Amino acid sequence: MMALRLLPLAALFLQLCLPPYCAALPSDDLLPSRRPHTTDRRDITGFSARLRATRMSVVDFWDHETNGDGLNVKWAHHVNSWTLLKEHTREDPFKNKSLLIEGDVFLQPTHPAIPVMSLPARSRERITFKEWLREVAAAKKAIKVNFRTTEVVKPALQYLYAAQSSLQSPVTLHADIFKGPMSYEVFSF
Repeated sequence: MMALRLLPLAALFLQLCLPPYCAALPSDDLLPSRRPHTTDRRDITGFSARLRATRMSVVDFWDHETNGDGLNVKWAHHVNSWTLLKEHTREDPFKNKSLLIEGDVFLQPTHPAIPVMSLPARSRERITFKEWLREVAAAKKAIKVNFRTTEVVKPALQYLYAAQSSLQSPVTLHADIFKGPMSYEVFSF
């Protein structure tokens, strides 16, 4: 069994937001594969939430399109504007081949409770996380969300929780939120 070390903040979010078997993902023999799981978790405020989760990779989800090979997954990186979002969610199969859409979530400087999908310096085509999530879910694309600051994690998770009934594709969460030599804070505009 693989030993797992989590940073305190990440461990807290995993304990509060995910079903027990998704929190650590220790090994395949302990996890039900492709079987939906519903659990009741209670966080520190007493809020009770029912979450559903299935352990499935993007390759398994689109087995026909990928032929079982992860190298065949087409990935749209940094889709943070309306123009890019419309380009990657259109239904034309010849122009739109991406199976997964990735976006970067920040907090809006003027309204710190509203997560947005673009760098603060690029406000011309700013799209909110809620709008982005709605469009990507309607297109039935897999989602990868990059959290760029610690403050954006909670509001973005709240939007994801509210939209979980409309999400039919895999969701990956990536938290690049700790300061380091290559962190967002070092290269902010």
